[in-house]
Amino acid sequence: VNSERFEMSTLAPDLLSTKISKIHLSDPTINEFSLNTETQGDFNKIIKLINFEKQQFSEEDLPYITEIIETLEINKILIDIKSENEEISLDNFFSLLKKHQEHPKFYSRKLKDDVSFFISHFHDLREELLRKIKEGDFDIDFSIIEEVIRDPKLVLETEDELVEVVNELYKSDVKYSILYEYVEFINVSASCMKGFIEKFDFNDLDSRTWSS
Repeated sequence: VNSERFEMSTLAPDLLSTKISKIHLSDPTINEFSLNTETQGDFNKIIKLINFEKQQFSEEDLPYITEIIETLEINKILIDIKSENEEISLDNFFSLLKKHQEHPKFYSRKLKDDVSFFISHFHDLREELLRKIKEGDFDIDFSIIEEVIRDPKLVLETEDELVEVVNELYKSDVKYSILYEYVEFINVSASCMKGFIEKFDFNDLDSRTWSS
């Protein structure tokens, strides 16, 4: 690992890594595996997981641990993240979401909480969300924003609010055009509909948006 050798029994890597186990199935004679990581950390902590020893990692370790887990296809470890003292709020929501989505394997539960909060507070977060999109500071994963927008429990005062957000996203990147299919156009005001027609390139129209 990064030019440092770690010797262990033949069985140990198979227990640790699904990837190495598959390699051994195709060629049992292989006795060495090389791995170079972009991030740095203590691989001995990973090895100790084979003996079912609990290991404590700091937040700074997460990029390295995430890279090792993904590269070696480690999927048989239990991860327990200590609860953060900071409760989610309108003021810290976007910073927490950014942190959690950077390491989804570790913060999967918190990501679910983030999505739920986003859905129930969409109206309150809308102005900050629009600011981020307009300033090019929008860094929310596409899958998350789609999950939020398509949820039937999404909290809006008017359907225009949703159209305004999708308009800005679409203006920043055409890939967001599919989000229009979650708009209930029957509830959109005439002035907002006019704005949509002026901004939207109908070459990007798909059947679901047309149906909506």
